[in-house]
Amino acid sequence: MRPQEREADEQEVFPALQLVLPEHLLLTAQSRTRSLFSFSFSLQPDIPPSLMVHQQFTPTEWRVLLPLLRGFPSVIPYETLLAALHRIKLVESRELTRLNDRNGSSREILRPLRDTISRLRTKVQPFSFDIATKTGKGYVITIPDPVATRAQW
Repeated sequence: MRPQEREADEQEVFPALQLVLPEHLLLTAQSRTRSLFSFSFSLQPDIPPSLMVHQQFTPTEWRVLLPLLRGFPSVIPYETLLAALHRIKLVESRELTRLNDRNGSSREILRPLRDTISRLRTKVQPFSFDIATKTGKGYVITIPDPVATRAQW
């Protein structure tokens, strides 16, 4: 198995996000299947973990979701997410954004990103987090109420 294939099979965890989720839950991602999982662990060693939530994403949604998960709790700039969405270099995304800002058409360039974020919001709600807009900057993953989230699980 090549290193790239092995990496695609591995589960990725998000330490910063994990800190604000209930301690008995583990959020993982698998890029090969473009899936996000939430597992619940018991304090009793003889009880195996149970799958609480599983969601699969489209390739487009996955390209936008991963930078948000990896960057939590930071705001991920529009340019970064546009680069991921369109599979272009960050420098190209910045130039494209700059040109559209000058032409007054930044709303048009952001439309595919807004549409993707809209679909993602629905899909990530079962994981007890949301995606918020930071106007003029980008998007960020938010935890609606960590105390309520912990109580829910």
